[in-house]
Amino acid sequence: MYKRKGELPMKANKYLYGALKFSSEIKEEKEKDLKTIDITSEDLEAIIAQVEADSSPVSIPDILEKETVQSRTLYLNGVIEPESVDWMIQMIHKWNREDTEHELSKDERQPITLYINSEGGEAYAGSALLATIENSITPVVGIVEGGMCMSMALLLWMGCHIRIVSKYSFVMYHTVRSGSDTKTLKEFNIMTQHYTYMQDMMDKLILEKTTVPKEFLKSKRESNLDWFITYDELKKYGFANAYQ
Repeated sequence: MYKRKGELPMKANKYLYGALKFSSEIKEEKEKDLKTIDITSEDLEAIIAQVEADSSPVSIPDILEKETVQSRTLYLNGVIEPESVDWMIQMIHKWNREDTEHELSKDERQPITLYINSEGGEAYAGSALLATIENSITPVVGIVEGGMCMSMALLLWMGCHIRIVSKYSFVMYHTVRSGSDTKTLKEFNIMTQHYTYMQDMMDKLILEKTTVPKEFLKSKRESNLDWFITYDELKKYGFANAYQ
């Protein structure tokens, strides 16, 4: 077909029209993006906070803390003192409340795992955690996976509902050590009675949870020397439910 000079074929006109239409639509979208968006100051602050949170560096301690809460895992490392056990007591209470609210039986509850690597510490702080462990309906599994489990830490381990120990663990029993600043003879006698009562209570726990003969433990107590309990002795006297 003859076409005038400068006239494009029909097919070419069609494609040109489509290209111009697409270009026009892109321009309209850009103009929309440039329009002012109505937003409150509260919404803006929320957006900024979210951007900062998304761009914040990864925190290993935060990740571990989140993981331990989800898995119900506690780590007792170092000296036993109020600062090291208070939060553990609160977490054990928290998990027990959650299980109770969901009406879970003891067997249905997710156990709490307590890893112990401690040379001991304050008897009073330790006794608070010990009572919490014993009173926990949710089972507490105490694991000594190497390292130390000595003095008050041994008693905390004894209080756990299930106990596991590794052959690379160093377990030690000894009598109560006095940190008292008593000055008079009468004060000294009162504190002696108190420490004797405390020692009797702790020895009773060991005798209840193991097969250690009463007279044998008494001899260790009267010697006033540290008893470093070997791995074979741990198995012999049934200190744990499982041995690694």
